Amino acid sequence: MAFKLVSSGGNVVDPTVLELEATGAVAIGDCVGYDRQTHSAAGTRFRLTRCNGTYSAYQIFGVATKSLASGTGMIQVIPINDAQIWEADTTSTCSPNYNGHCVALWNYACLTNATHESGTAGAFEIFYYKGATTDNKVVGRFPRIPVDDI
Repeated sequence: MAFKLVSSGGNVVDPTVLELEATGAVAIGDCVGYDRQTHSAAGTRFRLTRCNGTYSAYQIFGVATKSLASGTGMIQVIPINDAQIWEADTTSTCSPNYNGHCVALWNYACLTNATHESGTAGAFEIFYYKGATTDNKVVGRFPRIPVDDI
């Protein structure tokens, strides 16, 4: 299970990739972001970490294209933006009823599509499901919410 870039404003051949510092285990396809709660002390260095179900839309930075086994090191990340379309795995069977819903992350590589989320809890907007309903795959985007508006 992982996030996969489907379209990047019409170009998936050469998406923007940044090399940034991360901490903890990160796998290719993991959703990564900045945990602003644990890095809130003045002078604390921000490092990317794998996202979890408590990450809201404004904490998600991108999707890893290189892995990190453990510790602290450099990884490559595709930063998310509004022009990108992503494929994602879900925890539940999909149906057209989920189209247009915003859902939360279940963990770093999967969405929970059990309920519609509003505000910053809605980390991913579903456009449609892909394949059979039991494939648990959706296509959509990570909506960008300005941090200043939170």
